[in-house]
Amino acid sequence: MKKILKGKDFIKTMVSGVLITGAVIWLSLSRGKTVIHALCDGFFVSGILLLCYAGLIFSTHQGTFDIFAFGISHLFKVRWPGFSTMSEEHEKETFADYRIRVSAKRKYPFGTLIAAGIFAVIAAILFAVYLLV
Repeated sequence: MKKILKGKDFIKTMVSGVLITGAVIWLSLSRGKTVIHALCDGFFVSGILLLCYAGLIFSTHQGTFDIFAFGISHLFKVRWPGFSTMSEEHEKETFADYRIRVSAKRKYPFGTLIAAGIFAVIAAILFAVYLLV
């Protein structure tokens, strides 16, 4: 069983989350909001962005956008044969064959994005509760 939270992926995800959080906190503070309000805004925005990105990666991993890639590659093959990047063995490929071939290569670790997003949203909720009390 593969580990969902790999160290390097989690660190990259947390660094991107911290950068987003820092940018939003800086913008909130420059507009005259209190520190706790800026922290709440920063963690909420970064958490939602990370969770939305994880959702996009999950839907891509399930094959949502495969038809677009298949269609565009065949459009280039038919319309502009010199610009096609398809190899000879993949030219007669059907969409079902393409989807099987592409799905075998996929490995997107979106578990780290979900964990970091949930952490940031929980932090935002805790700051919001503190702000309201």
